[in-house]
Amino acid sequence: MIEHKTILVILNPVSGNRKSKKRSREFIELLKTNFENLSVLVTDRKGAAREWIVESLNKHTYDYVIGVGGDGTNNEIINGLMELPSYVRSKTCYCLFPTGTGNDWAKGMGITTDPQTWLEMLRGEKSAQHDLGLVYYKSSGNDEQRYFINVAGMAYDAYLVKKLEQGFMPKKNKLVYLSMLLKCLIAYKLHHAKVIWGNQSFDSRCYTLNIGINRFAGGGMEIVPSADPFDGKLSFTAAKDLKKLEVVYELQRFYNGTYEEHPKVESFDSEEIEVQCLDTDRSMDLEVDGEYIGEAPCRFVSIPAAIKVLIP
Repeated sequence: MIEHKTILVILNPVSGNRKSKKRSREFIELLKTNFENLSVLVTDRKGAAREWIVESLNKHTYDYVIGVGGDGTNNEIINGLMELPSYVRSKTCYCLFPTGTGNDWAKGMGITTDPQTWLEMLRGEKSAQHDLGLVYYKSSGNDEQRYFINVAGMAYDAYLVKKLEQGFMPKKNKLVYLSMLLKCLIAYKLHHAKVIWGNQSFDSRCYTLNIGINRFAGGGMEIVPSADPFDGKLSFTAAKDLKKLEVVYELQRFYNGTYEEHPKVESFDSEEIEVQCLDTDRSMDLEVDGEYIGEAPCRFVSIPAAIKVLIP
């Protein structure tokens, strides 16, 4: 019975706003009431979720790992799981109870933010093998790599995320995020990029470039509409040489799923994608799952059926 399954919860106590923090507390109490084999770890710093997943699953076997937080917490846990041997990772099923501001991965998966409805999903015990992306990139001149479960963004997207992390404007809600998007747009200068996949390539000034496992990013923007987390491929979109007024005029396309239909948007699916920055006077930033991590050149690789996730 599900009530006797072993569950590890990784809780980010600072994720989201006051309303989501209340949902988080309700969710934890609901789990404590319904499950006897429950362990809860509360993160105290950035990077803790990744470390504790590795430490915990190397010592104990859990039927379920549940993250309680936003897209950043989600990314940390995924990277922790991928540090484990496959035979350890395969014994557990993962899912996120979304309490962040954007909750983009959860939106793409159709995962509820209501504690009771989420519990019913857990009782259903339906799972699937979810793809991941792996990006090789530069950070402070060093070669690095990072897994992502949702969307990796470059150029303007990463510039915006970097501004958020620098405290340019508090990320309180979607309206604040949209306001910041428009303010930063005025200061942003398009990057010149070269993109290579298979035996094809293009180079162009680009407003934004995105590599998706799932569809949504930036607090509900359907930035990679063709992305499918179960098809074994990366989905790519790039807005080529859009003027700033065009971005504002076409903003609805980022939310209604018609982004790829714009004539200046390049889109394709591939198992591997390389992105180079052709600007000689500046670097092009990179973010994954809403977290700034480094810069180009980048090589993105699909990792099919990498982890088992709970699904509605």
